[in-house]
Amino acid sequence: MISDRAIRAALDQFRLAVPADSAPWPTHLEIVLDASLSMTSGDGSKEQRARELSILLLRLSESTGLGGCVCVTRGTGRNRVVEPADLAKLALVPFDGVQPLGDAWENQLSDRAASTWRVIVSDFLFPGDPLLLVEKAAAGTAKLWLVHLLDEWELHPSPGGASSLVDIETDQSVELVLDQVAVDGYVARLTALRDGLADACRTVAASWISVSAATELDELCGQHLVPAGLLVK
Repeated sequence: MISDRAIRAALDQFRLAVPADSAPWPTHLEIVLDASLSMTSGDGSKEQRARELSILLLRLSESTGLGGCVCVTRGTGRNRVVEPADLAKLALVPFDGVQPLGDAWENQLSDRAASTWRVIVSDFLFPGDPLLLVEKAAAGTAKLWLVHLLDEWELHPSPGGASSLVDIETDQSVELVLDQVAVDGYVARLTALRDGLADACRTVAASWISVSAATELDELCGQHLVPAGLLVK
């Protein structure tokens, strides 16, 4: 469940890190919110924190006087753009996409001026070339941040017995034993995914932020978004 209290507390503490008067200001803040089914997996913390963060950033853009919107990516032809006047919709729009973010997001707002700031919020749990995704995300922007959210089990899985794992987006299942070998293999693949995205971000001078969705909203802002140059306290 979205915490309005947590959002209000963060609004009281943080603001967008717009530059000094002598530097070019951004004219628009665009949040790309991954609304695929994988964001609902686990304990629900990914979906909650992703919605809260998107609402917070849209409110901060409005209070700073910037144009702002959230592009909710649910699949080709099903994406929604939420403006500040329709902010309440961010709590209601379903997370039901079955396409990977790189395919679902059409980047239909990339024709804005290059003074746009863009923030992508996703678990990034899909195949593909990370550099192609990041280059697409960086197109038409002055600054880019990727916020990678995973729940605690995804970050720190523990061994178990025989299990049936079901892909929430495709319904495909696989039977396996979640022993230490299986866990170690998963952790190695996850590490490679995160490292690949981090390297791609460095290539285009974007910021990579990977954090547990269990992190409270104000801690996420203070410990990750402030050092990344998106927010100031």
